[in-house]
Amino acid sequence: MARLPHQITTERLTLRSWLGDDVPVIRDVVLRSLDHIKPWMDWAGLEPFPDDERRLLIESWEQHRLAGNDAVYGIFLNNTNGEQGAAIGGTGVHRRIGPGGVEIGYWLAPDATGQGYITESTRALTTMALAQPGIDHVEIHHDPDNVASAAVPRRLGFRLIANRPSPKTAPAHTGSQDIWQVRRQQWVA
Repeated sequence: MARLPHQITTERLTLRSWLGDDVPVIRDVVLRSLDHIKPWMDWAGLEPFPDDERRLLIESWEQHRLAGNDAVYGIFLNNTNGEQGAAIGGTGVHRRIGPGGVEIGYWLAPDATGQGYITESTRALTTMALAQPGIDHVEIHHDPDNVASAAVPRRLGFRLIANRPSPKTAPAHTGSQDIWQVRRQQWVA
């Protein structure tokens, strides 16, 4: 499998693999976002992670990316000269949906919502993913009650292809998930 890039830059954002030195950065953005993401993200219920465990987790993410598997990125605002600034959330490209496809997941700090950052980052990740050999479709999965998450694939032209039962792994989960998909030939960046 092709290795996904370490960094992607958009007009307003830098999507970059988390690094070991980012432990305090990811800790801070996660902790200030916990009340906002905990209802929807099962991993948020395990927070706060001790820094040494967080460092090992970040290192494992990078090993997976280098091996051609999942890529987990921080979402950073670009400052006025286009360089990476403050962290505002996280996103990832996951190879857990089977051959030919990847799933994109995302979360954002509450003070950064409503500004199109997730749409912008998901557009960039979808474009990158569909340019990779062997990837012909991208999916986004979310709980149907998570209206903010549903707006992203809708805005980007993904099609709702299914609603399936899903384990209730976070407090707000309903026991089902909506699955949105876009295929390479349908994608308009």
